[in-house]
Amino acid sequence: MEANSKIGISTTSEKNIEELKRRINGARVDLDFYSTPIEFTSVEPQSANHLFGNGKWKKTIIDHFGEDTFQKYSEKYGNKPIDFKITKLITPFAKYFQQNELVQIKDNKGTYSGEVKVLAIGDCSLIIMKPFTCDSTGQLINLNRKKGAENALKKMNQMLADLQPTMVAESKAVETNKVESEKPAEATASLPETATTVETKKSNTTLKIVIGLLITVAIIYAGYKIINSQKK
Repeated sequence: MEANSKIGISTTSEKNIEELKRRINGARVDLDFYSTPIEFTSVEPQSANHLFGNGKWKKTIIDHFGEDTFQKYSEKYGNKPIDFKITKLITPFAKYFQQNELVQIKDNKGTYSGEVKVLAIGDCSLIIMKPFTCDSTGQLINLNRKKGAENALKKMNQMLADLQPTMVAESKAVETNKVESEKPAEATASLPETATTVETKKSNTTLKIVIGLLITVAIIYAGYKIINSQKK
C-alpha cells in the first residue's frame, strides 16, 4: 500500500474516503427522490381476462379476492362471469417501477389507498391487484427503492465512520512525532538540577572565596615585610 509520508495516511484510504463521500451524496439524492410521492393522474380498468388469460383469470381473481368479491365486481353475460376489471394507475413515471415491487398508494377518494405489489407495467401505467370501482387521482411511493436507498445510505455511513477514526488517530500520532523531532538539540540535552548538583555548585563557590582570601592575605603580608625591611 502506497503511503503518504507527510501525514501518515495511506493514499488508498484517502481515495476510499472521497469515494465513500461521493456515493453517500448519491444515496441521499436517491433517498430524496424515492421518498417523494409520484403523482398518478387517473385510474382506468384493466381486463383480468386479458392480463391472466382466458383459462386462468377466474381462478386468479377468486384466489386473491375471494368468491364474494369476485361475484360482486365481475362482469357477467347473463349470470355467467366473463371478466373482472382490476386497477390501472395512469402516471408518466411508470418507468421508475418494476413488476413485483411494493408501492404505497394514497388516492383522493381513499378507494385504492394502501400497499400493494405491481402486477405489470404498461405504457405510462401501473397495474395493481385491486378491483376497479371508480376513477381517482393520487400519489405513489416505491417502497422497495426507498428502503434500498435507506439501507445503502446507512451502510455507507457506517463504513465512513469505521474509516475516519483510524485516520484521525494516525494523524495525531504523526503530529506528535513531528513536534518531538523538531525540538532543539540543547533543549533535549538539558536536565533538571538535582540536590547533588546544587551542593556541588555551592562548594565550588566557597572554595573560590577561600582561595581569594588567602591570596589577599599573602599580598598584605608580603607588603608588610617589605615595609619593615626598609625601616631597618
